[in-house]
Amino acid sequence: MTDGPHRVQAMTDRLTKVRETIARLGKTMSIRISEQYHDARVLEIRLTADYLGKVEEEKERVRAKREQQREEEQARRDFEREKARLAKEQAHYLAVGLLVSWTAGA
Repeated sequence: MTDGPHRVQAMTDRLTKVRETIARLGKTMSIRISEQYHDARVLEIRLTADYLGKVEEEKERVRAKREQQREEEQARRDFEREKARLAKEQAHYLAVGLLVSWTAGA
């Protein structure tokens, strides 16, 4: 039922055809499916399809949120890695600068 409205319509059409077949074949013994029961089954099909659609939407929303969190975490790690690299580079240049000024002063 998660294949969209055309699937719901196909199921409803099939249910109606079965109801008509039962009425036709059961005519001699007065067997039929009541309108009320048929309507209840059609409603059940539609509600189930709606529910399954909402479940899929929620799964997709959770999936997208997890993906965004992964991307944000990766960006944070990249930032921290670059920050550490620049701090190391800055410390190196500071050490070289001190060494140059120390040897120039000696």
